[in-house]
Amino acid sequence: MFESVIPILGNIIPGARLGLANVVILFAIYLYGFKDAIFLSIMRVILVGILATGLFNIVFFFSLGGGILSVIVMYLTHLR
Repeated sequence: MFESVIPILGNIIPGARLGLANVVILFAIYLYGFKDAIFLSIMRVILVGILATGLFNIVFFFSLGGGILSVIVMYLTHLR
């Protein structure tokens, strides 16, 4: 949520953000492993869903799917 107040390129690209949450997930993958990173990502999506968008609507499910998929891809690239 903090990330949405940081302007990127003068807001030329709507919805573009830095991806600061992904940096935290990367540290979790390197320090704690895959299972903890998945748990952290799911908890982040639930927390943002409670605070910002609402639980169990279409935005929540897109965010959950994207979060889980991004953790899987980050983990697979970590293995290489």
